[in-house]
Amino acid sequence: SNLASLTPEEVTTEAVFDAAAEGDIIARRIVNTWHEHVCSGLATLAHTLDPDCFLISGGMSKFVDYDLIHELLVDRTLPRVGEKLSVRPASLGITAGLIGAGQLVLDELLAGVS
Repeated sequence: SNLASLTPEEVTTEAVFDAAAEGDIIARRIVNTWHEHVCSGLATLAHTLDPDCFLISGGMSKFVDYDLIHELLVDRTLPRVGEKLSVRPASLGITAGLIGAGQLVLDELLAGVS
C-alpha cells in the first residue's frame, strides 16, 4: 500500500513499516530516519556506559532492523565501542515492559507483607 493514500487515522507504525517493506519511498525514508534516531540514542549511551550489548524490548523490538542498527552504531561510535557492541531483541520481546511492571507491583506487595 502507498503511504500517501492513507488517511491520518490509518497511518500507524505498522502501516509505515509495511509500506517501506513494499518499496514506498516516503515510508523508507521515515524508517531510515527512525533507525538513525534510535542509533543516535544508543551511540550516546554506548559512549557513556560502554556496554557489551543493548537489548531492545517492548513494541519497538519488532520493528528494529538489528543489522542496520549495528552498522549505524559502528559508523557513529569510536572504534573500540561500536565494533564490540551487539544489539539484540530481548528474549521477552514486546511483553518485557508489562512483565517488568508486574514484577514491580509484586515486589511492592511482598515488601509490605514482611
